[in-house]
Amino acid sequence: MPIQESIQPYAIFWFVLWTAALILGVTLAVKAKRMFHRSFASEARNNLVRLRIEYHRFLMEHPEVLYGVEVGARYTELKEIIETKQGLNAYAWRLNTIALLEYLYLERQFGTIDVRLYTSFLNYLLPFYSTVTFRKTWEKHREFHAPEVQQFIDKLLEPARSAHS
Repeated sequence: MPIQESIQPYAIFWFVLWTAALILGVTLAVKAKRMFHRSFASEARNNLVRLRIEYHRFLMEHPEVLYGVEVGARYTELKEIIETKQGLNAYAWRLNTIALLEYLYLERQFGTIDVRLYTSFLNYLLPFYSTVTFRKTWEKHREFHAPEVQQFIDKLLEPARSAHS
């Protein structure tokens, strides 16, 4: 039985090696799946934001669509906002700004953009979201956004609200 005893250390070595390789392989597969999912989810969010902005662009090019659809009290509010707040183009720009703020918030939460890009973009948008007109538009559209997005945009507007009070 001397042959059996000489094989045993090799068997233990290969068992440990295969176990480590299996653990490493599973770990890498899980990480790859997470990265793929995060990338796919980020692309889906990007497409939704693009779609929303295209929708606003369509409304700017075809305002008759807005005036041809009665949606109760919302129609009156919408008509007043468009007619008294610098027109349809400015209204669509404010809606796009809301969409961009929501996108920035979500991408930062998911870790797909770093803090430098996030801060830079918020600073770029500051003149657009710090106006009284933007706040009024936000108040009309706030309910259509997730609670955490509402809190984020409300917090951004706090300094502007106190400056204009």
